[in-house]
Amino acid sequence: MPRDTAFIRSHGHDPRGPDADARSRRAEQRARADAIHQALVDESARLNAAIEQGAIAVLDTMFGPYQVARITGDLWALCHRLGSPPRASMSRSFALCNDGTWRDLLDQAGVSRHPIFEP
Repeated sequence: MPRDTAFIRSHGHDPRGPDADARSRRAEQRARADAIHQALVDESARLNAAIEQGAIAVLDTMFGPYQVARITGDLWALCHRLGSPPRASMSRSFALCNDGTWRDLLDQAGVSRHPIFEP
């Protein structure tokens, strides 16, 4: 089907498909989202390594303080009550996000933020 060049000239876009600028913006947004995801994966791997080497990161929750035992790839903190030995019956999982709490956990364990998150 031929494109209506008069419509495109008068309205500045083709209504039957995205223009090159929109495709380019979406590609940039996808690349940025992928870079952020990879940076969080890197941070969680470094935080897990620090915890395995003896660093302590404490998550303050509505249930009291919990010591982080491990971070999963999708930013869930697997924790046990601060001061108690890790036991499955006393463990809890908490969902995290890339915010001040995440930064605090990294700081407590001595893990630096990924450069993509630094101003």
